[in-house]
Amino acid sequence: MVDFTGEFCSECNDKIDNSSDVVVCPICGTPYHRHCYGKAGRCKYEESHKKGYVWKRKVSFKKKEQELKCPSCLHNNPNNAICCEKCNFSFAEKKVSNKQLEEASELKNRFSEEISKNFVKLSVGSDLFSSNAFNSKEKLKGIELKVWVKCIQENVMYYISEFKKIELTNKCRFNFSAFFFAGFWFLYRKCGRIGRIMLMFMGISSFAAEFIQVIFGSRISEEILNRIPNNIKLPERVLVFYNELFNLPLWQVFLYFLPGLAASFYFAAMVFCGKFANKWYMKECEKKIKKIQRDSKNSKEIDEKFLIFGGVTSSVIWLVASLTTFLLLLLCFF
Repeated sequence: MVDFTGEFCSECNDKIDNSSDVVVCPICGTPYHRHCYGKAGRCKYEESHKKGYVWKRKVSFKKKEQELKCPSCLHNNPNNAICCEKCNFSFAEKKVSNKQLEEASELKNRFSEEISKNFVKLSVGSDLFSSNAFNSKEKLKGIELKVWVKCIQENVMYYISEFKKIELTNKCRFNFSAFFFAGFWFLYRKCGRIGRIMLMFMGISSFAAEFIQVIFGSRISEEILNRIPNNIKLPERVLVFYNELFNLPLWQVFLYFLPGLAASFYFAAMVFCGKFANKWYMKECEKKIKKIQRDSKNSKEIDEKFLIFGGVTSSVIWLVASLTTFLLLLLCFF
């Protein structure tokens, strides 16, 4: 049935709306209100019918199909769609309300700018892949490289190359950043669990070494030095010191060397971090990617989660800088 909404009745010149009862002249097609046509008893243009008069629309007519807007990606779908044509969001699970659409639109606007900033080079065809350094379709641990890129974000070239080497040879290069900063490096790379464990272990080792040295080591050294005559020269003084030390009970000798042993644990942890950091980081990235893909409904949500959980935590740099400055000030004043 033709929709005459917006046209005017040729008899009374009132607008025809969607509730009007309309009749049409069978010869020229002119629309009338039913009661207007019945009252007139004939078409207004009856005399022009012989000349071939045909009524023409004044309001353009377009048949509008009802559309179902996806709350996830805001794509317009046919009203009878079961799932979104673009992101495969299921409409069968629940009805989509206007409030949900508004919230989805707000979420899209909020993240669109951030995603455009942080993922400029993360899509297929970006500078990273167009330079032929990597093939966007190539997979690592069964995951496309472009997904690894979204997770790593910073220093991508180094880590993708290193991860490919680890997959092929199960060997990794020594990471000097992880060696010097240990637990802080893992926190910077958003590997919170490993970072907290390493910081806790190294903090306990450092505190234990300092505590034992202050309480026991310095006291033992002072007692031995007080027994050594002042007229003995330095080379002989060292020999006499260690001779006196090893004449002490075994438990005191152990306490004297214990701070050095605790400090060696600290250094061993640094070496351990430097040697295995890249391999641990690869495993953490793989678990993170699989979890995000498993818990996300569409690619848009995946990108939003990588924006939050991927990349690095820049605030760790300021934390390390503040701690270093504080320690230097302590050394200067004390």
